[in-house]
Amino acid sequence: MSQNNVKYLVGDKNIERKILKPFDERLVDFCDALSKELIKNESNKKYPDIITFAFYIRKANIIKLKEQYYKEYDRIRKLGRGIVFHIAPSNVPINFAYSLFAGLILGNTNIVKVSSKDFIQVKTVCDAILDVIIDCDDIKGMINIVRYNNEKEVNDYFSSICDVRVIWGGDRTIEILRESKLKPRAREVAFADRYSLAVIDLDYYKNLSDEDKNAVATGFYNDTYLSDQNACTSPRLICFIGDCSAKEEFYDKLYKVVKSKYDYQTIFSTNKLLDANKFAINYHSLNPKIIKVNGDNLIIRLTIDKLDRDLVNFEGNTGLFVECDINGISELNVMCNIDKVQTISYIGNNEMFDKLLNCNLCGVDRIVPTGKTMDFNIIWDGYNLVEMFTRNIEIL
Repeated sequence: MSQNNVKYLVGDKNIERKILKPFDERLVDFCDALSKELIKNESNKKYPDIITFAFYIRKANIIKLKEQYYKEYDRIRKLGRGIVFHIAPSNVPINFAYSLFAGLILGNTNIVKVSSKDFIQVKTVCDAILDVIIDCDDIKGMINIVRYNNEKEVNDYFSSICDVRVIWGGDRTIEILRESKLKPRAREVAFADRYSLAVIDLDYYKNLSDEDKNAVATGFYNDTYLSDQNACTSPRLICFIGDCSAKEEFYDKLYKVVKSKYDYQTIFSTNKLLDANKFAINYHSLNPKIIKVNGDNLIIRLTIDKLDRDLVNFEGNTGLFVECDINGISELNVMCNIDKVQTISYIGNNEMFDKLLNCNLCGVDRIVPTGKTMDFNIIWDGYNLVEMFTRNIEIL
């Protein structure tokens, strides 16, 4: 296969199949050095997603991950599976780095296809890897970051040599990649289109201190506006429980954060108003109302009278939220019994979800506090990546 159209940002076309033990000391030291390289660069402080990633891969956190997810058994030892081929999404720039980290720290050689978009996060992390890997001979060859335009021939080649294929980017990307065959024993981890929502217990919220309410607003902003609400983890629906008089305070504080931080573009207003009116037409049975917070287009609320499972097909973004008042968590069953639902973020106590989780749910993979929806974990979308990216050797 010709690789003339493949650009290697890290690594080269002579890909070797190197395998190490998960959490090998050399891998931990490399990730820790990369963390320090990213943190020491002052210009990276403008990009909170880069700094968050850097803190995630520091040695102290990797040790916690090892203790939490990787267990030694008397008769079983783990090794990386071989080559992991990652297809990164274009909606979350830093996602490629987390996927790479998971494959690498679990002992695998990695080929990571990044988006054709020139994200500063991709260049920054790749440059840091190139600086650090010079002193890490054992790691060289285990990181290959590539860019190409979805040529089937290239997809075919990388798919044919990999032991695990990881597809981010949704249903259409999965369909395209599945046209490329895998080896008989190869595994696939496919992250399909997902839908997320938020639950806010207003009785809990109104009793928070002003400082905590401001922190909630910042956390909700990070969950949504940092990715223009395009990440699969970003809430598109907000369900309020309790004293509705506290609702306006929540939106007022969120508005102040958005106003001060968000790089709002004129085209967003046009798109949001168009989407809002389409919603009003398509979901007229839910009696929708369009509310602009503080009279402008930074936050647009689409209030509805009741929940409907078809809401998972609405994809408003850049601060366009469907909103519904509910009397109890059990009302979420109509939404959460759909396998497309991924993350529920919440303000309140997580015990309120106990009854919901006993309802034979088809959906919901994560329930996390507001501000934590984009925090990567080795268990993601219901997959335990330790098990997916490693193989077990039984010793009798």
